[in-house]
Amino acid sequence: GYNKLREFNVAGFANGARVMYSPDGKYVIMKKIRLSDWNVNKDNKQRVIVLDATSGKKIADHEGVYDLSFSPDGATYAIMDTGHLKIKSIADGKTITSIQDERLQSSITFGPEGKMIYASRGFDKSDLKKDPRFKKNKKGMKAFSKYQQSIVGYDVNSGEEKFAAMDVMDE
Repeated sequence: GYNKLREFNVAGFANGARVMYSPDGKYVIMKKIRLSDWNVNKDNKQRVIVLDATSGKKIADHEGVYDLSFSPDGATYAIMDTGHLKIKSIADGKTITSIQDERLQSSITFGPEGKMIYASRGFDKSDLKKDPRFKKNKKGMKAFSKYQQSIVGYDVNSGEEKFAAMDVMDE
């Protein structure tokens, strides 16, 4: 058995949610699921809210984002929608860093020290025009740009790109 410690009723999550704690355990992150979508499907935007784990008070509510990730120290969190990555203060909700890149697509995570934020990034036509595999293969270029991604790392404070993986992976 288990002992129920707290219960929060959250409007708008009738179908349920994926529920996680922030690394420090102070916050609960709820990512809305659709009735017919029980599997993680990173190419769909979702509603994500953050609750205080003790009081149930809503700290943040983001509609239409791909992902939300907490920093290791719990002081900041990052959200990503199409082409836009923001790092926000948990204390006052203000945006600390904002990164624009239309290739940003679906997933984000902080590095272990919280100094870097890593994001999945797709490819646009200008990236692929440099690749000899697609000189005569326009259909392949389109499929590749739609489904393949790599990983890019940004400095949390400056937003400067510090890392780009050479590896390519499916979404």
